[in-house]
Amino acid sequence: MYCSKCSAELNTNALFCHSCGASIQSILAKDEIAVTTAVNIPVHSSSGLFYENEADQTLRELSIFVGRKSDYYLPKWSKMISQGKNFSWNWSALLVWPLWMCYRKLYTQLFSVLLLQIIVSFFFSITAFRGVVAICVNLGTAILVAIFANYLYLISATKKIKKIHKNIPANIEQELIKSGGTSKLAVFVGIVALLGWFLFLLSYANMQTTSELSPPAQVTKPVAQQKLDKMKFMNINEQDIIDMLSFYKKDGLTEDKPLPEALTHQNSLSAGFSVALFGKSTHQLTRAVANIDMSSDAAVVYTGRFLKGLFHEEKALKEAMAWTSAQLKDLKKGSTNKGEIYIDGKYLQIINLTVNDGVVLSISAE
Repeated sequence: MYCSKCSAELNTNALFCHSCGASIQSILAKDEIAVTTAVNIPVHSSSGLFYENEADQTLRELSIFVGRKSDYYLPKWSKMISQGKNFSWNWSALLVWPLWMCYRKLYTQLFSVLLLQIIVSFFFSITAFRGVVAICVNLGTAILVAIFANYLYLISATKKIKKIHKNIPANIEQELIKSGGTSKLAVFVGIVALLGWFLFLLSYANMQTTSELSPPAQVTKPVAQQKLDKMKFMNINEQDIIDMLSFYKKDGLTEDKPLPEALTHQNSLSAGFSVALFGKSTHQLTRAVANIDMSSDAAVVYTGRFLKGLFHEEKALKEAMAWTSAQLKDLKKGSTNKGEIYIDGKYLQIINLTVNDGVVLSISAE
């Protein structure tokens, strides 16, 4: 005979269980009640788990199978069966249902519930309320398991007992203890798994937070592009630049293959004038260069249009034109000095080429 509380084998001559200290007289009394109750258990027709015949299954076998806390589960099950219910509250399952299932060796039920929980969580993870959904899913799972825990345990126990009977073991009580009972090792494994899962979620949350707070990764750009990004752009009006280029094109200037790193290059061989623009685009220019033949009247006109395209403010335009005219006159007189000035945040520079009366007018942001 075995103790219905701890499943330890009892010495019928002793007064108390040598393992848990329970009174043997009370255990014997409960066994009598268990056997009597087992004979009167009604058939559970929907599942076919229970039979009227004591030989098929008795509460005493269930008591041996459950082991510890059988005095808690047997009355619960008897009440559920007599009332035809398949639910009964279990506080342990509510608080730590994964560990409770590990402890009671309900491994199939544990993985089934976890799988269902993962599927539901994944289905609702596309919503904007992922945090709220996760809390609701976990809380709902714990409540549902607490409601049906005793029923799930009863189904598992009866199926395992039936399987033991089919195999006709030499010692059925030993098989009941081996198949049933509890597992502290499974609880330990469950705790380690839960800790690992918690650390994974914590690490994932930190990665998400870091990615949201960190700036997006920058794509490596070519050296020339990186150099261009660091340069300053001139304060200009893009439409003025577009109008300037259109004017040159209508007046016969042709667009050649751009100079290295230049956006565009237009020139007129007959007028002795050419213009080149440098930068990212027509509204982000770093430098504009005009080659001027001082002996050509048309080139002087084109120079004025060049300045008008780069100086939007009237006051700055007048100052730039006056300075450029003075510099060109000095160069015509044979001056070799390099002229330079800052106007409207732009750096103007004139260089005498000493070839065919040519000069270079350069306007840049620095």
